[in-house]
Amino acid sequence: TSADSAGLLHLCSNVSKNRPITTLMMRDLPVGYTREMLAGFFDTEGFAACYTFIYVPVDICHGVPFRYAFVDFVSREEASRFVRHFESLESWPCGTEFVSMVEESKSIQGLENLIARYRNSPIMHPSVPDAFKPGYYIEGRQVEFPKPTTLVRHPRLRRAGRGDGDNRSSVAGGGGDMLNVAHEH
Repeated sequence: TSADSAGLLHLCSNVSKNRPITTLMMRDLPVGYTREMLAGFFDTEGFAACYTFIYVPVDICHGVPFRYAFVDFVSREEASRFVRHFESLESWPCGTEFVSMVEESKSIQGLENLIARYRNSPIMHPSVPDAFKPGYYIEGRQVEFPKPTTLVRHPRLRRAGRGDGDNRSSVAGGGGDMLNVAHEH
């Protein structure tokens, strides 16, 4: 809603807990939309070189992206501009019926924290296809993700029932966290 957008714009333009809000979660992506497709769409919509990180969690067993993404921006101003542009977007290039929703990522903020979260994650294991991994961007170009600081464990695949009859497979990492299920729902 426009009230929700106004609230998020306010958050993006202020500092919360001494940190700018630069990491957003985009929901209701078109079915099958990948990280690469999102980056290309963002670029054509005027956001080239404005984002530093894109992650579209994927059902690794089936290669199907879930319909949300985490996106980090170079500044809170760019994050705010992104919200104004993409909140309630209906004109996707693929002609979908879905209307996007954009909100602050509540669980993690900022590129440094995103890199720390994912660099040692099983999703970064060499056996996982690059297209399923988070993308790191500098000045509009995807670059190699920072190297892990520890040995990256092989992903353990397990069934991830959500209680709604959807028993998609997901990747379980250390501590039982589910890596291709959102940090927040």
